[in-house]
Amino acid sequence: MLVMMLLLTSVTAAQALTPGQGRKFDRGQGGDANSGGVSIVPEDGAQKAKASYKTFLVLADSRKWTSSDGKVIQAKFIAFEDMVGDEVKAGEKSLATPPANPTVVRGGKVRLLLNQKPVELAIGRLVQADRDFIEKIRVLHAKKMPASQ
Repeated sequence: MLVMMLLLTSVTAAQALTPGQGRKFDRGQGGDANSGGVSIVPEDGAQKAKASYKTFLVLADSRKWTSSDGKVIQAKFIAFEDMVGDEVKAGEKSLATPPANPTVVRGGKVRLLLNQKPVELAIGRLVQADRDFIEKIRVLHAKKMPASQ
């Protein structure tokens, strides 16, 4: 009986030390906004992160594009060049100048902005009406080329 009592006492003592039973634990020194224990501000001389912006050069507003197998998507026609800039000051953006002659077709592909993501699509996968539209845009931008080139 004494052995059983000792056994029950040791089990009870072990259960009293488990977390989650209302006991407080010492949290130690952590630091807060007033103590200066932890800082997320970079030290002087450290490079601060800059916000970058990417802008797509839209060649034609959103329209329906049809693949040769009959699938239809709604997308904007965009150039292959992206204009990238950085935030100079809070709220002010510095963007690159758009190219005078954007690349309309590259390697037999066009670039579409589908769900805010650029997608390259082979011209051969589009119906003839879409290919004709692409050609009109290509000719229009080719005419903008300066005479010196």
